[in-house]
Amino acid sequence: MAKYTRNVASIEAIQWDGDADKANAFLGESYGEDWEFSGTGPNILLIHGYSRQVVLVGQYIVKTDAGMVYPLSADTFEQSFTKVEE
Repeated sequence: MAKYTRNVASIEAIQWDGDADKANAFLGESYGEDWEFSGTGPNILLIHGYSRQVVLVGQYIVKTDAGMVYPLSADTFEQSFTKVEE
């Protein structure tokens, strides 16, 4: 049986801390069109796309080279990615 490893592309990411200005700067989009706060409170972010994705404070917002944006739990993000020093 063959074994495989995952090819990992470089990504950009921020850890969501509830700061709307940071989210807007990172997502490069405008509030209300491509993302918004959940009606249940300002600490929950909804990313619009193929479907609405919920981002809770403490999770990471990941943006791929292909432009896909999705949330990851802090544990999964920290196990899967290493910060690239520039």
